[in-house]
Amino acid sequence: RMATPDPFRSHLIALLSVYSLGPSTAPLPKYNGPTDWQTDSILRSLAQFSARAHAAENVAHGVNKQQHRPDSRPST
Repeated sequence: RMATPDPFRSHLIALLSVYSLGPSTAPLPKYNGPTDWQTDSILRSLAQFSARAHAAENVAHGVNKQQHRPDSRPST
């Protein structure tokens, strides 16, 4: 017998699957199920973590592009 799926856990699985693909133009899934302070805190923390990860990826891509430019010189 299968347990009834937890709507928040199902949402987290979908959200983390999208996050694992990297920056995307696709909208993130929205959670419309029951909420409490714990679900709100988890969603807020995930949004902050995602924003930091995307910012770090943008910096890394910028450094990578700078290193591959033939006329790039190290900054002093």
